[in-house]
Amino acid sequence: MTRHRLSFTLGTLILGLVFLLLFPQLTLAHAYVVQSTPAANAEMDQPPQQITIEFNEAVQSAFYSLQVSNENGRRVDLDQARIDPGNPAVLENDLAAGLPNGSYLISWKVLSGDGHPIQGTIPFQVGPAGAAGGTGTPQPAAEANAVQPQLVADRWLLYAGLAVLLGALAFPLYVYPPGRRADGQDNMRGWTPLPRTGPLLWSAYGVMAAALVCSLPLQAAWDAGVPLLAAIKPAVLADTLQHTAFGTVWLIQTVLALLLSVLLIAVMDRDVSARMRTLCAHAAVALVLGIMLAQASSGHAAAAAWKGLAIAMDFVHLAAASFWIGALAVMAIGLPAAVRSLEGLQRKQAYARAIRSFGGWGMYAVALLAATGVYGSIIYLPAWSSLWSSTYGLVLIAKTLLMLAMLGFAARQFRAGRQSAAPDRDKTSSPGGKSIWWEFGIGAAILLLAALLTHLSPPHPEPPGPYAVTQKTDQGYQVKLMISPGQVGRNRFEVQILDPQEQAVSGIQQVTLTLRHTEMDMGTEEIVMPYAEGKPFESSGIFSMLGEFEVKVHALTQSLDAIDSTFTVQVSPPDS
Repeated sequence: MTRHRLSFTLGTLILGLVFLLLFPQLTLAHAYVVQSTPAANAEMDQPPQQITIEFNEAVQSAFYSLQVSNENGRRVDLDQARIDPGNPAVLENDLAAGLPNGSYLISWKVLSGDGHPIQGTIPFQVGPAGAAGGTGTPQPAAEANAVQPQLVADRWLLYAGLAVLLGALAFPLYVYPPGRRADGQDNMRGWTPLPRTGPLLWSAYGVMAAALVCSLPLQAAWDAGVPLLAAIKPAVLADTLQHTAFGTVWLIQTVLALLLSVLLIAVMDRDVSARMRTLCAHAAVALVLGIMLAQASSGHAAAAAWKGLAIAMDFVHLAAASFWIGALAVMAIGLPAAVRSLEGLQRKQAYARAIRSFGGWGMYAVALLAATGVYGSIIYLPAWSSLWSSTYGLVLIAKTLLMLAMLGFAARQFRAGRQSAAPDRDKTSSPGGKSIWWEFGIGAAILLLAALLTHLSPPHPEPPGPYAVTQKTDQGYQVKLMISPGQVGRNRFEVQILDPQEQAVSGIQQVTLTLRHTEMDMGTEEIVMPYAEGKPFESSGIFSMLGEFEVKVHALTQSLDAIDSTFTVQVSPPDS
């Protein structure tokens, strides 16, 4: 049976790696701007009446802002920022009438679908650059809020409390029930915790409940961008609870935690019948898993393309890791007290039986962790290089290495448990002891890194950078198109045309580019590149939207030969 479990685990790992190789990028991280009106660095003859920003996903209806300032830093919007009721991915605001020529800066802030506050700026120009109307340049907004250590610590405590709760309930209920024990307690019926796990259970509940209570003002302060004391105000807390995904999840978790406290009281009450205590223990496990499921729905998975599947995978990953780590806490604290009355070989066998009983469950937990971990890498990492080029990827590497170390200690424990059943088992080393504590300590570190990952922004795909592609026409001409930076906003376009002998074609008076978005009907835009002696054909133009553009190059030679070539350009988000 053990060999089959090991084969199942290895098979899951291999299958996951195959998927990671075949599908290195399936979705993006949280919200970013796909288009705005005006576009970034746009030059407008007439001032706009309204500012609109469209994101790649719906944004949350709390703590958003959209402001426009002139060159002197004075606001020129009408303070009517709102989310379009017909499209929750669009943020808009109206401008004062008759804005003078000059430079302006749009400053925006929203809550992404995964609960992360993000913000940025979009500059634009009315009239010719340098026109009268201001004395300076617009100042950019501050950078987006960084990860808050107190939020990471709170999330870690929440994870740790849930893990120990799950382990303290599930280990004596499913893994090592009284009828299977070899510690002199085989006559017990119903759910019966190991010694010392009662205080462990209530301590874990206290840590989980305290972390849950503290998470509300901490998250509100982060979302609203205000100090913690300001976040305790009823208006800020009310906005968080009523208009954010976190608030909804927090209310659900709080209700489940209150119900869990009632069940724990029944579970630990010796005056309650064994049957009722067992039923309450099953229900308590379900409530702990319910809190974990709610937690999984408030993170990065909430903004994934396949939201339901991503939430399910995050939940399974958290539940499997929590069960493994929580069971270790029970074995480290409860098993020594449970076998204290036994001596020598009997004590060793009691340890071995508990570890062997946990071994099968542990194999399945490892398989689930591997499968869901690989899935998370697929949807949150856009490329292999993101593993070592982003903070998120480096933390993920560290978490994986710790998981492998934890698996090594687990394999050592399992082998010690098997050796204890050998004919010369009295000469083998005893399982348990410091090795379990080491394994548990590594698990606690893994939970800390998992908490950190929930607050780190997954990396966006690497921008393709300057576009430079050469194509050959049917007549043998070589047309080279260069675009920099290849992002939404203003770009520099350059065209070089060579004849079949790879010499520059002379006599071309101008080159015309025609830009058309291939996925949306937005019309076309022409860019004219006039001839200038001794200089390449170059000009500037604007990509107004993210996505795929078709760029047609057209030129006429002195002999009226038409040189035409069509390029496909993938426009990336602007750097922010």
